[in-house]
Amino acid sequence: MSEALEQALSEALAGLVTAVDTCEDDVLDPDTAVKWLEGSAYVLDRLAPADRRRLAALFRAAALREPAGPWRDDLLKVGDGFGLDEACTAADGVEEFLENLPFLGRLAESGAALGRDGASLRLRATDTGAAWTVVLGGGSGFRWENAAGGARGSAVPVGDATVTVEGAAGELLLLVYGRRAPGDEEFTVTGEREVLDAWLAATALCPSRP
Repeated sequence: MSEALEQALSEALAGLVTAVDTCEDDVLDPDTAVKWLEGSAYVLDRLAPADRRRLAALFRAAALREPAGPWRDDLLKVGDGFGLDEACTAADGVEEFLENLPFLGRLAESGAALGRDGASLRLRATDTGAAWTVVLGGGSGFRWENAAGGARGSAVPVGDATVTVEGAAGELLLLVYGRRAPGDEEFTVTGEREVLDAWLAATALCPSRP
């Protein structure tokens, strides 16, 4: 790939992120915006780590050419390799997904319609020690808390979850976004697997691999 093409791609990516972040909801549908960004993330995830780091450097250079302001500041916070191979960043991504899910329209409605009120899922990252418990039911379709006690919604019951899935934080992030399947060798699942399958199918932004 030529240097000119790499530069053009990084500028196009910076422009896309800026446009999505600065558009009002009545101009750009939030669900559509998420799909656009997830499509870009899927492509970046397929790059080799060295290529991701190079593109991230070019992305920051392109961000510097954006108008000064908070959006450019956010663009410049992108980590090496877009954070796709950093366990802590991946754990933050899982938490961000759970925080944003109630606002993602169709996905929130699908999750609320599962009919498994009171069933619980636990996502445990084996490399960072982070863990999240999701309890189905309620007005938003679910509530959740992290292992540090950062609750979102009503109090989440303690004790054993209906189903637990364990894996590296990066793999869990791909799982909740529908780009990994719980049966993949990267995960250990205990408990009622059908509850996990139903929730992932209802809330996935991208089609899961078979």
